[in-house]
Order: sequence, then structure tokens, then C-alpha cells
Amino acid sequence: LLDHVDREKRIIKQRQEAWRDRTLIWAVRRVQTVYRARIAKKKLAQQRAQQLAAAMAAHEMRQLEKENIRKRRIYEHMLVEWYDQRRQQLLQATLYDDFTNAQKAKIVSRRRAEETEKRKRKKEREQHLKEILEQRRIEEWITEWEQFKKDRIAALEQKLRHCYDKPEIPEEEAIQRKLIA
Repeated sequence: LLDHVDREKRIIKQRQEAWRDRTLIWAVRRVQTVYRARIAKKKLAQQRAQQLAAAMAAHEMRQLEKENIRKRRIYEHMLVEWYDQRRQQLLQATLYDDFTNAQKAKIVSRRRAEETEKRKRKKEREQHLKEILEQRRIEEWITEWEQFKKDRIAALEQKLRHCYDKPEIPEEEAIQRKLIA
């Protein structure tokens, strides 16, 4: 009888140890799972932050490039104007020597009118160019902003779906409760 009791005690003790081992293994696996999920979320957040920083840097570089192109066009335009003026001055000097004072007055009057017209056309071209550049800049900004909004909405939708379907941390469970309510 005592042998039977001892044997049953050993069997019970073995079952308890087996149960304790299974529980311990389950707990270790659960802790590992939660830890790995947390690490994965941190990596994902870092990747998103890096992607956002890269996108912002690329956007700034595009803006700087556009600004440089605009400045270069203005500089080239001013340079062409300067050469035109210089050529015109040399031409004027040559013509002034060849004509009489009366003819010079007519030429000066005509040239003033041409210069006035030229300045007017130049201002109109510059204004038109500025308007076009500003319109393009606004359109590109609107396009980029719309894409940015779509990306953020998609990311938020993905996060909310994840929180609704498979919350893994207490914050996600709180979001799930708000979504269900």
C-alpha cells in the first residue's frame, strides 16, 4: 500500500513538474513574442521617420533646384539685356557721328520710344514669367500635398485596421475599444 502511495505521489509530482515546465515555456514564449513585436514596432517607427526625413530633404532639394533655375534664367535674361544695351550704345555712337543734329533728335526720340516699349515688354515678360513660375510652384505643391495626405491617410487606416483586428499592446487595445464604441 505504501509503495502504491509513493508511486502515486511520484506520478503527481511528475505531472506537477511537467505542468510547471509547460507553463514556464509558455510564459517565456509569450514574453519573447511581446518583446519581438515591440522591437519590430520600434524598427518600423524608425523606418517611417527616416522615410519622412528623406522625403522632406528631397522636397527641399527640389525647391532649391527650382529656385536656382529661376535665378539663372533671370541672370541670363539680364545678361542678354545688358549686351543688347551695349550693342545699342555702340550703334548709337556710330550713328550720332554720321547724322546732323536734327536727324539725331529724331533718332533719339525714336530710340526712347523703342526703349520705353522694350522696357514695357520686358516688364510684361518678367511679370508673365513670374506668374507662370508661381502657378507651377503652387500646382506642384498642391500635388505633393495631396500625395502626402493620401499616404498619411493610408498609413492611419492601416494602423487603425491593425488596432481593430489584432491589437498587441495596451495602447492598441484602447484604440480598438474606441473604434468598436
